[in-house]
Amino acid sequence: MKSGGGKHKATLSDVRNIKNFYPTCIDNFFDDPNLIRELGLKLPKYKDKDGYWPGERTKMIHEIDNELNSAIIFKIFSIYFDLTFHNVSWGSSCLSFQKIKPFHKNKDHIFNKSWIHKDEDYQLAGLIYLNPNPDLDSGTSLFKVKDNEDDDVGFQRYYERHRLHLKEKNLDEEIYKKQMDLHNNKFVETIRFQNQYNRLITYDANYFHMANNYHSGNDRLTLVFFIDDITVEKYPMERVKKFGNESYINDVAKKLITK
Repeated sequence: MKSGGGKHKATLSDVRNIKNFYPTCIDNFFDDPNLIRELGLKLPKYKDKDGYWPGERTKMIHEIDNELNSAIIFKIFSIYFDLTFHNVSWGSSCLSFQKIKPFHKNKDHIFNKSWIHKDEDYQLAGLIYLNPNPDLDSGTSLFKVKDNEDDDVGFQRYYERHRLHLKEKNLDEEIYKKQMDLHNNKFVETIRFQNQYNRLITYDANYFHMANNYHSGNDRLTLVFFIDDITVEKYPMERVKKFGNESYINDVAKKLITK
């Protein structure tokens, strides 16, 4: 299992070159989401002592039941690959249930907003929403770096991770908002997924993203996943980019334009 901590830094060449997986959304992912939700609520949860993620998470699913872990991963892979014909394997995975209580009773309070970040160290990331009748605004958005930003888009998430997540007393809201705005204003939202019960979203882990709101009506329950060292003959983005009919499409388009 890879850790999710440490100093985060990326370059524009990294984040503008999504090589492997396109983002997608699948509704009604589990046949019996109530059963999965019940499991997620029942399993013990803990906070990260360093505040690297908000709320509480369970142990990794592979530590609880490795066969269940594999079954969920294969179901996720089926979104991108026909597993009848393609051999797919992975080297490491982190799947766990995560429960986040709102950081403020006012939904629109700055503490219920997330910071834009990237899950480097992995290839594929995503989550399944497990709140019945959630607040739609508590979903997830993907971002790109603004064109005028320089290569250094290192994260300034100290306030979120070590102050908000660890509930530091006397946290200065004005300074917190200033730091968040300074960071989040480096990005432009490109895709927004609303929170829907039993909806899966998945994307290349190279995408910048954030939770749009921690106030989902109830505690925000999700099954989060990160997968790395994926071995397959051809990645989904590679298959699309190298399909082989681009020159034909361009030739026909040019003829139609000059008609």
